[in-house]
Amino acid sequence: SDIFDVCGASASADMSKEKVREDTLDFQSPPLAEPAVIVGPIRAVLSVTTDAEDTDFVVTWYRVTSDGKMYALTSGIQRLRYRTGKDAPVKPGTVVEVEVDCWATGQRFEKDDRIRVEVSSWGWPGYARNLNTLEPPSTAKKAVVATNRVHHEGSFLVLPVVGTLKF
Repeated sequence: SDIFDVCGASASADMSKEKVREDTLDFQSPPLAEPAVIVGPIRAVLSVTTDAEDTDFVVTWYRVTSDGKMYALTSGIQRLRYRTGKDAPVKPGTVVEVEVDCWATGQRFEKDDRIRVEVSSWGWPGYARNLNTLEPPSTAKKAVVATNRVHHEGSFLVLPVVGTLKF
């Protein structure tokens, strides 16, 4: 299944049996102490570095139920070189801020549900391929494996909660 198709059949599909990727950074909250409603735009602001000329940052949000089922809520992608809205490549190793717009959602979480967030650097085939170089995606020939770092200091998640989120 395509994790970027968070509408239609995959929006209600249990993703807990999907293969765990080794190149994904995963965060999961403790169980919620009481139900919570999340409505509105979701985003991730990441302080990052990479050793490649360019790369993508993908953030996917999930609801994990008390029985371990996992449902995709929404996701977003940001190509590093276009993080400012203009073509602005970053020198490898430079710490920069990348904001990933994960669109909006409306979801009720039940008591004991968890919030899961995955950060990765791959969005293909749902999005244009990125071979982590500055070559045009449609004609790129050289592929580079990017080693990316997400720095906890300076990174945060924005989740619009109606009321209070209690763990």
